[in-house]
Amino acid sequence: MRKSLAIAAPLVVLASIAVADECAWVTKDVAQKAAAAMKDKTAFQSYCPTCGDKRASRIPYKKVTAAQIKDHAEYWGVFADDDNIDLSYVYIQDGDRWLNVGLIAGCPDDDQAKVLPSNFVDK
Repeated sequence: MRKSLAIAAPLVVLASIAVADECAWVTKDVAQKAAAAMKDKTAFQSYCPTCGDKRASRIPYKKVTAAQIKDHAEYWGVFADDDNIDLSYVYIQDGDRWLNVGLIAGCPDDDQAKVLPSNFVDK
């Protein structure tokens, strides 16, 4: 029994980390598309239901960049004011809708809605 727990516990931790970081490290192409989509915006909505969010949070930013992940040259990330963001949980405004940046840029996540429901938006 103890041996099973010793093996299972690290796997559960690794699975939760993988679920929480669906699109934080992406290809160069995805990172550049996402940064371009966010370039002329001043805020995004962050909504992660798998992390326990009940509604979105408005996150203002001044700059957005696409850059290689330090010590992992094969991966890129999108940085809002130098903070690496997970594109799965980022929504940008397009008219009266908030669209998922990960899906716009080509990082598929089956668990995320393409459009953030209006009653979840943090105004």
